[in-house]
Amino acid sequence: MPVTFDQAREIAFADLRLTWPDDDSEYGTLMVADYGFQSGTEFLMVYGAAECLVDDDLAFLLMDGPGLFVNRHSGQITRRGWEETLQLTDDMSPVGLWPEEPADDPDEIEPTCQGSAEFGFGGGGGGGGGGGGAPA
Repeated sequence: MPVTFDQAREIAFADLRLTWPDDDSEYGTLMVADYGFQSGTEFLMVYGAAECLVDDDLAFLLMDGPGLFVNRHSGQITRRGWEETLQLTDDMSPVGLWPEEPADDPDEIEPTCQGSAEFGFGGGGGGGGGGGGAPA
């Protein structure tokens, strides 16, 4: 049975929680946004610190984090680097409840947490939106 976007959020959150630091003060509160990207085979999850994705606090911006993809058929997670993730978003469409219309062109991205989220990279990382934290 195919994996839904909400199930992919749960899978991603469970995986990320294994390595996300327990101390929210430096890395922020882990969340997997209720928006992302999709292709016929994968979901690209937007994740990071809620303080960045929701509150746009750049102190929690995740820099150079991997794109986290969830296979739509198996639920398997694949991480890909920034450059490969950007290339793959060309053939993906938005999914979920985006806080704003996502930019189609990487050159249009503003240097904010929301802009980073548009390409699957969210907040988190101690010094350097809209969705829930843990999927319901």
